[in-house]
Amino acid sequence: MQLLYNTQEEGGKSIPARIWEYIRDRKSILFRCIELALIAAIFFGLGMVYAFDIAPKKAPVRVIEPQAHEPTAFVAGAIPTQPPAKTAPPAVKKGGYVASKNGSKYYLVTCKNTIKEANKIYFATEEDAKKAGFTPSATCFK
Repeated sequence: MQLLYNTQEEGGKSIPARIWEYIRDRKSILFRCIELALIAAIFFGLGMVYAFDIAPKKAPVRVIEPQAHEPTAFVAGAIPTQPPAKTAPPAVKKGGYVASKNGSKYYLVTCKNTIKEANKIYFATEEDAKKAGFTPSATCFK
């Protein structure tokens, strides 16, 4: 920090005069620093331009649903088929019983259980459930 202090050796030069003298003595180093900063700014700008304008745009993603292929009568040996009718489970009466196709226990319909709707088998009476080979659940029948 000797640059800013007024000392006897410098003969009482003012601060701006000393700054200009410092710049004059180190002109080549300062020129290289400014040159490096400008080159960095130019390449940064080119990178930004490339990223936004020159780079290829990505195509939007489109979901294409497969078309339903219906068999026709004009194809040799084609037999028109009807889609299987969805069968709803029988109407459950109050006090009905339910069991899983994959399990061995039956439950009251009012009992909270986690059987998938597709796997449920409904019974009107407890005897029907027992005849089908199911046993009462320990959680619902205490």
